[in-house]
Parts: sequence; C-alpha cells; structure tokens
Amino acid sequence: MKSRIAEKLQRIYNPPAFQGDLSRESYFEGWYYKLVTADEGRRFALIPGISLDRARGTSHAFLQTIDGDTAETQYHEFPLEAFRAARGVFRFDLGRSYFSSTSIQLDVDDEQGRLTGSLELTELFPWPCRLLAPGVMGWYSFIPFMECYHGLVSLDHVLRGELTINGETIDFTGGRGYTEKDWGTSFPSGYTWMQSNHFGRPRTSCMASIARIPWLGGHFTGYLLALLVEGELYRFATYTGATLYDLDIGGDRLRFQLRDRHHRVEIDASRSPRGEATAREDVVLLRSPTMGEMKRRTGEALTAYIDVRLFRRQRTGHDRLLFQDTGTSAGLEIETTQLQMESTARTTSPTLKRIFLGKG
Repeated sequence: MKSRIAEKLQRIYNPPAFQGDLSRESYFEGWYYKLVTADEGRRFALIPGISLDRARGTSHAFLQTIDGDTAETQYHEFPLEAFRAARGVFRFDLGRSYFSSTSIQLDVDDEQGRLTGSLELTELFPWPCRLLAPGVMGWYSFIPFMECYHGLVSLDHVLRGELTINGETIDFTGGRGYTEKDWGTSFPSGYTWMQSNHFGRPRTSCMASIARIPWLGGHFTGYLLALLVEGELYRFATYTGATLYDLDIGGDRLRFQLRDRHHRVEIDASRSPRGEATAREDVVLLRSPTMGEMKRRTGEALTAYIDVRLFRRQRTGHDRLLFQDTGTSAGLEIETTQLQMESTARTTSPTLKRIFLGKG
C-alpha cells in the first residue's frame, strides 16, 4: 500500500511524465509540442499520445500533426505496444520516434506521410512545483476524479535542429517552442485555450484556458492563465482566488479579464489581427478524446493573435499598466458547446470544505 501511495505521489509531483496505465479501460494521455521557426515563417505542432477504449477495441498510440500555415493535419496510428514510457521521468518511445522534455527524434513512415529529423529543446521554463501545488492545476492535482488533467512542461524554450515533413525540410534552429500535456477520460464539453510565446519582449509567453469542469454531480467554470513577462511569472487561476470578468465569446474571437488582489490582466484573442473583419481559413480539425476514444473533432489555429494587458491594481482605481503587447503565431481553440457562462462571471472554486462534505 505504501509503495502504491509513494508511486502515485511521485506521478503527481512530476506532471510531464507518463501518468497512466495501459491496462485502463477509458483513458487518454497526450503531449503537445508547439514549434515555430525563428522567422515565424513555419508553425507546427506535434501531439504524441495514447487512446484507450477497450470496450470498443480501438486502443492505440498516435502521433497527430498540425501544419498551421497550410491548415493540414495528419493522424499517424500505432499499435499500443509501440508506446513505451519511462517511469518517473518524462521520456517515451513511439515506434522509432522518441520524445522528452529536451529532445524530439522523428522517424515515421506510413500511408499518412513521412516525418524524420531531430530537435533539441534548450533553456526551458518549466512550471514551478510547490508542495500544495505540484503543477499548473494547483491543489486540483490531488483530486482523483477529475475528467481532464493539465500539465505545463515548458512555457518557453529555444529550438535547434530540423525536421523533414513529407519532403519539406524545415530548419527550426533559433525558433521558439512550448510544451504542455493533458490526460484523463475526456476533454471538457466546452472550453477555450490559447497560447503564444512570440511577443516583442524576450522570455515572454502567455497560456490561458477556460473550461466547464464536472464536479460532484454538477459543474463549475475553471480558468487558468500563466503569463511570463521577461522571465517573471504571473499566475491567475480558479485555485489562486482570481476572478473571471467580462467574458465575451463570439465566433473566432474571445475576450475576458482576470483579477486577483494585486494584478489585473485583459485578454483579447482572435484568429485575425485586431481591426480585420475576417479571419484566415487556418483552422485545423483535430481528433480529441471522449471517454478515451479519439473521435471528437476540435478546431485549432496556429496563426492567431493574443492581445495582453497586465496592470498592477491600485487603491485609487487607476491601475498601473505593467505590460502590453500582442502575441503572434498563437494557438487558439474555441470549443464552446455547453460552456454556460455569463458575460460577467464571478466564479469561485469549490472549496476543500465542499469536497469533504460531498457538496458541489
């Protein structure tokens, strides 16, 4: 019993590593590598992972790719035994390919296409691990019945190397990367997600997500924003006591504010630059999980924009602007089905008291 508890805690305190068990019935786990060249001329994402759905006999491993500039995707399917993960560290093989926090080696050749090459990921900025907040989900990391867990591997890092994708060799040396992951049974029934680390200032990155979270027979609105400004990390989340305001979701655009005791951040994300009436046709339809099975379709763009304004709150009400910029080459997903939120929300997280009393 003690060894099982110790193993569980080891996983919780190391979110990037493989969290699952290949014998589970309905389960998914996937890592998301965002890759952008130094001139932002090419934007890609690689999503390796596993899908377990033993009831339907569809369990498999996969590598899903996104070409953000051509709006094309490929889904390379592997037998489940092709996935081999190390325990306790973030490192796994997928067929002849290899993935970790610091390197990618691709060697894939099937009817979907041919992918080869290697990348080094250096100067990583991982999410800080704390005793009661081992990952980006804070204390929710300890709750055993969450529908979907999220991990942030690196907010920003430098790329070196090249990949050959279907005959096109792309040099990523000097480019920027971002890595995260998800695991559980299903993606939320409604959510939004965005990320960019291409701002005017160095070592600056923004990731944000708002989702409908099932909770003890009901649901609540969960949110998370990680803003890295020249190496300084600002965190706004349901579990930090931040409050969501002025949420406005419409088509290809998303606006909201988050506030805590000390800071306020305003976000305006769109598939087109501010002022343009129409967006580019750049949304890729990806496979995403429902009860472990990769059967849902999720739209994502890799050429979006995120306008960010960060303020230091003042007692006078005249908040002081600390940072303002637009992130380019942004990833953006807006999946709003069943996402029930008021335009002015004041959502607080379920408290530990409610958990122990069994009240949602």
